[in-house]
Amino acid sequence: MLKIWYHPISYLWFLYILFFIFILVGAFSLLKVSLRLQLLIYFIGFILVQVLKINFYIFNVFGWVVFFCLGLLFKKDLNCIKSKGILSASLVLSILGYLLMIKFVGLSHAYYNDVSLVNFIPKVIFDILLFSFFLNIDEESKLFKYFKQYGKYSLIIYMVHAPVLSAIRAIILKFTMPNVFVLMVVLLIIGWVSCLVVIWMNNRFRLINFIFNAYANVKKIKNKR
Repeated sequence: MLKIWYHPISYLWFLYILFFIFILVGAFSLLKVSLRLQLLIYFIGFILVQVLKINFYIFNVFGWVVFFCLGLLFKKDLNCIKSKGILSASLVLSILGYLLMIKFVGLSHAYYNDVSLVNFIPKVIFDILLFSFFLNIDEESKLFKYFKQYGKYSLIIYMVHAPVLSAIRAIILKFTMPNVFVLMVVLLIIGWVSCLVVIWMNNRFRLINFIFNAYANVKKIKNKR
């Protein structure tokens, strides 16, 4: 825990980064700095961290805050990325960007996981693709309604999926070496079903609910007193 500023605990890096993003963006917002100017500041910070090779994990905030800021800008005018033209262009550019990365830097996860100078543009374009795709889904469709009902459980899904998939992958690879794409599909199905089971347990058992919703439960007990 004392070293968390240098290297966060396993896959919970996301919550760690998000916490500091809220602090950074919140501070600039209180100072009345516009989102566009913030975006420029964050991008410059990102370039400096990459060029100077600063390894302290806390500085990765400058990598991911750019995407957070883009999301805030898109939210102000969703129609700018909702068009079929943006959807088609971002799809083509995303495929082209990742194919070029595969050709020139290979498939090592080191080039795809964290944000870097190598993958920054493909990641931005892919994010625009996902935004545009989501905005073009019919809100009355069964697909939209199915996943919408689990939106409020996103933290549970995030916290559960990684350890479950790691354990299942280790078990499978201990007995067999399946095709990588078959393995991905199997893990996707098992991971999602596991999350649904934990969500069901969360709604059924108070102890499980307390673990995932500690703040809300403590607040509820305090209000009753």
